Amino acid sequence: MRQYKLILSLFFAFLLIGQQAFAQKKADSFFKEEEKKAKQGDVRAMVALGDAYRGDVFSSDDNRDFAKALKWYKKAQLSTVGTKGQKGELGLFLIHWIGGYGVERNEAEALRWLEEVKLQTTAFLSYDDRPNISLQRVAELQAAAEKGNSEAQVELARVYLEFGLEYPKAFFWLDRADIDGNNDAPFLKNKWQILRSRPNLLDPNNWQEYSAALTHTWQRGMAEGSVMATMEYMAAQMQTNRVEARTAEEVIKLTNSKKLSPELMAKAFLLIYSVKAGKEKYVYLRKFAEAAKGQDFSNSVQAQDANKAWANFSKKMASLNGYVDYASEHKEIRESTINLTDYRADYHGRLKGLIDLYTTLHKPENVAMIGAENIKNFDKDFFSKVFRVYQKVNTLDDLMNFRDMMNTENWLAPIREEYEARYPQKFAELGVSTDRIAYYQEKDRLNRKKFTNFAEGRLFLSELYLRNDLTASLKNELTSDTKKQIIYDIYGRSPSKKQLSQLQDVIYREKWILPEGEQVYFEMQHNSENNFSGDVTIGKVLYHYKCNRKGESNRFELNIYAVKNNQSNLVYNSSIDVQNKDVNTMVVKVFKSHFATYRWINSPSDYLEATINAQNPQFDTQDVGSMKDYLNKTQSTQSLPHKIKEAGKDFSQKIAVRSAVRYFILAYSNILVAP
Repeated sequence: MRQYKLILSLFFAFLLIGQQAFAQKKADSFFKEEEKKAKQGDVRAMVALGDAYRGDVFSSDDNRDFAKALKWYKKAQLSTVGTKGQKGELGLFLIHWIGGYGVERNEAEALRWLEEVKLQTTAFLSYDDRPNISLQRVAELQAAAEKGNSEAQVELARVYLEFGLEYPKAFFWLDRADIDGNNDAPFLKNKWQILRSRPNLLDPNNWQEYSAALTHTWQRGMAEGSVMATMEYMAAQMQTNRVEARTAEEVIKLTNSKKLSPELMAKAFLLIYSVKAGKEKYVYLRKFAEAAKGQDFSNSVQAQDANKAWANFSKKMASLNGYVDYASEHKEIRESTINLTDYRADYHGRLKGLIDLYTTLHKPENVAMIGAENIKNFDKDFFSKVFRVYQKVNTLDDLMNFRDMMNTENWLAPIREEYEARYPQKFAELGVSTDRIAYYQEKDRLNRKKFTNFAEGRLFLSELYLRNDLTASLKNELTSDTKKQIIYDIYGRSPSKKQLSQLQDVIYREKWILPEGEQVYFEMQHNSENNFSGDVTIGKVLYHYKCNRKGESNRFELNIYAVKNNQSNLVYNSSIDVQNKDVNTMVVKVFKSHFATYRWINSPSDYLEATINAQNPQFDTQDVGSMKDYLNKTQSTQSLPHKIKEAGKDFSQKIAVRSAVRYFILAYSNILVAP
């Protein structure tokens, strides 16, 4: 909350309330008490009386008496007690600059005293967060304002208001700027009319009251195009901890518009810096830095911490190791995939962790945070890190894994050839024989190959047969693996019924693919996602079921055979429907069917429904329509297995269907009768 108060306080008008508070206390007791002290040589009392008679923007003109103020300021100057710069120099400047109230205006004398103020102190010359609101520039601003410069007129008016010079003169210049079309002038007039009537609002401790009193004025100013009103309103929004993305984007939009003065630029920086911690904060800071390129914030005390923090962040983001160091200390930007211990141990010779880090840092949100140019520079660091990971490889499995990832990751393509030349030496270090090196080379070549037709497969095998640096057993192993991969690449691991028929024809036409072709065909026919089978035994009867997916749909054809005394008979033919209820839940419907006139007829309104969840080994069943009439009366459904078949494996439609069919056979065995 302290930070938010600082931000909002930057938008308060910090008048010289401390020194001029006496001007609001015209009680006789005050003057009697201070005059008594002043006559006794108290310099502080002399200056206090001068301030009281001079007044400020909150003072009534009837109570001002510059002649008396001048008298006490001069006495303070003549005193041998007290420190220069605290003896009314600022008051003397203000009286001669403003003029009236018993003293003629004397610009030359005013500027002479302003020089004294400059020599003695800078405390009241300018606001640190407002480099363009400076008392030092008052003469320059006056000249520009008189020539009709509306920006100078607004700035001069603010000098009059915020340094406590005079309310009427400030409004004179705001009126001039308003006529010339300056959008900030009407906002400042409305704002200061409220503040002059309620000076207590200027106490930073009253920020809630301040915000409530000015909300309508801010909104009106925003509607009329006032940049100052917009910035103050956003600061007030942040004061209530509502630092929304929209607010930050608006600040950056304003910064890009080039409409912000150095003062508002510094405030915009502090607003962006106050976005809650997280990646978003750094993304907005980077956007702001780009929009405010060339702006110097080093002279702003309030912005110093933000400036140093941003400079440190930018320096760290210039290298991969710098990013990792920064992330280790700032959990708000640390990715869950970054294991700092593994990173510093070079991932123990395994490349996957580094690849994950590369992928993570190249996500759009991280590029926006780190910077596109920095990310490009990271590639060199990543390549150096790859070498350090490679040096930690000390097992054959890790080497093969390293090589496989090196060959599959596109971003590593520039250094692949370099590492291919290193592998033989690493094999030797690991004690791998020459024939095993040749084996791993071919294995690696096979892993990177994607076959699109059988002609490619024959050519690959012919090249393999010509290798003389492989033992017969290793060559046979590679040959077998190649034949299987050829089929998997061309038909996939779960071919349709039509594809299986095509594969069967190919196997007996392309004899060279045997015997692996037959093995793969059998596996695909009986144990793939599209075609699978199983057995359920009840008493002396074995029920064998086959499930075949219909095209690319979520429906399967179900055939159940009863095998008894070495004879097999089709006892059920129906359909199964599978629907994914959510990521972990599937609903399987096994429809009732009966045989009539040489064919099986399904009933769409009668079915067993099984709801199967991957995270729960038990599943629920429901008899829909007339299905309950066909339940096996010899056993209670409570005793039937409501457990997922193949629990613990990756959840799939095959697993869900197998579980439902197994339950169906046990629960409805009395309708499994040959026609």
